[in-house]
Amino acid sequence: MSGAGVLILSADEVRSALDPHAAVDAIDRVLREETAGRTRVPGRVTFDVDHGWFRVMPGALLEDAGRAVMGVKVMALARGAGLSYLLLLYAERTGELMAMMDASVLTQVRTGAVSAAFLRRVCPDGIPQLGVIGSGFEARGQLETIARTIQVGRAIAFSPNRERRSTFAAEMTKGLGIPVDASDDAGAVAAAPVVVLATRATAPVVDGAHFSAGAVIVSIGSTRPELREVDTQTIARAGRVIVDHHAQAIVESGDIQAGLAAGVIKEDDIVELSAVLRAGNGPRSDPPRLLLFKPSGTAAQDLAVARMVYERCLAAGTGHRLNGFLTRKPR
Repeated sequence: MSGAGVLILSADEVRSALDPHAAVDAIDRVLREETAGRTRVPGRVTFDVDHGWFRVMPGALLEDAGRAVMGVKVMALARGAGLSYLLLLYAERTGELMAMMDASVLTQVRTGAVSAAFLRRVCPDGIPQLGVIGSGFEARGQLETIARTIQVGRAIAFSPNRERRSTFAAEMTKGLGIPVDASDDAGAVAAAPVVVLATRATAPVVDGAHFSAGAVIVSIGSTRPELREVDTQTIARAGRVIVDHHAQAIVESGDIQAGLAAGVIKEDDIVELSAVLRAGNGPRSDPPRLLLFKPSGTAAQDLAVARMVYERCLAAGTGHRLNGFLTRKPR
């Protein structure tokens, strides 16, 4: 799978190799391999610094000896300057550094692909109306990936800024070929049968009473303790929270920490999606329960999409080669 030297990929080069269908298929495979115990995802490390925070996400995919990889994603936030993402991809068998890539767009598409992979299991016949709360970078990735891999009849979107949500709706309508309406009422958006929340809010963005009975909610925000996206009523109505990494969710999600503190859920009510799939009964809840999925993203997911990007760029001759970059001590 690897070639000579380290392949260096910019954000535009990564974007050129990304395909929503292939990304969702890669996430589907990761979910199957997680169920079989063929991934390694130790807890990621996040620490605060004076002007932001720094995060390191290690992991490995071991399902195929010829394509087994390991690596790490690094995120650095400097308030006022921005957030950067770097992914290092290694061959598991040889320890060779195969690629270094800008992981900003990769993370956006991977996050949408995780939501889409989940929703394909829950809504195999499609989504007649999708509610979207948020209109930024992640909300775009969510709607684009879901609508391009699942049959979506129409979408309705809310964000606090009227101009941004109107622009978002117009651009998504044009780009996706489905009606996307802007709404000034978060409650009306929450009434859709499937709702995706993708915000950086520090307080819940919708009243949990507005979700319809049996609604499917995917909440990708609140991946830091100071962030909040859903309220405790939403968590109480769900009765459990499906996540992609149990320990990570408890430590990092402000929403889950609030639900635990309020006593509306216990740690046993936080269930990994791989465990739900292993049980064989699917993730679907019965009304009036809400079905709440709060993925926070794992290194295994990032590596699966990064491997796909690497293989496509290698085949297309995309990117730049860096030879002699690392020395390795014999062992």
